[in-house]
Amino acid sequence: MARLYLTAHAILYYYIQIEGEKGVAEIRRFLELNRRQLARYNKYLGDYKTFQEQVTEFMKLPGVTKLADGRIQYPSNLSVPKEPMPPFTDPNTMKQAGLEALLDGETAAVVGKRIEGALRQDLELNLQFMDR
Repeated sequence: MARLYLTAHAILYYYIQIEGEKGVAEIRRFLELNRRQLARYNKYLGDYKTFQEQVTEFMKLPGVTKLADGRIQYPSNLSVPKEPMPPFTDPNTMKQAGLEALLDGETAAVVGKRIEGALRQDLELNLQFMDR
């Protein structure tokens, strides 16, 4: 964990100290994209909680029965609450939110090499990113 924090600090140093205003602008875009993704996710969590409450109330209605196999039987004049759609299907979306702002149209490998070289020259820090 300590190595991850050190790496994060080195990357921030690169964007702020070495890239300067351009890097700061990229970090701001990165943070804004993260905020947007988090807001979408939090909205989904709230919608899902509401959905669960609606299902609980639906199950109390006359004629609604949970069958042994997990299905629900209910009168045709009722509608089952609609489950909200998750804002993204890839679980890594939250982890990678805003990454495109930092990459600025380049691949992670290219940006990583540039950061490695700049930190080696500026801080004599031998940092090497691994592709996972």
